[in-house]
Amino acid sequence: MAFMEEQITDSQMWLEIDGTHGITWVPFDVLSKEEIEECESTDDFDQENLQSMFGDYYEGKVWSVTTRQGFGARLSAPGYLDCTEWTVFDSYCEAETFLEEMYGDDEEEQDE
Repeated sequence: MAFMEEQITDSQMWLEIDGTHGITWVPFDVLSKEEIEECESTDDFDQENLQSMFGDYYEGKVWSVTTRQGFGARLSAPGYLDCTEWTVFDSYCEAETFLEEMYGDDEEEQDE
């Protein structure tokens, strides 16, 4: 994917949604003020309430929602809407390593 570029965010807050389709990460900056307030009390909600509150961000059935501080990593195609899902890590170095191991370095492959 030579046209895809690595993106790694600064450390920021993320919403971690877990359910039938694995984990989806949502950056806090796309959430409304009401959604952020709801994140603080999700321990009190059942799965039906979680689904109604956060189902717009998740394709499957929502089992749990938590918040986490971390560095987001993904590949993105500049000028297009194409990108991979965010994955969140404790350190910038872990995010870089993930992108390299998961997607490799296309420039090295083209030189061979």
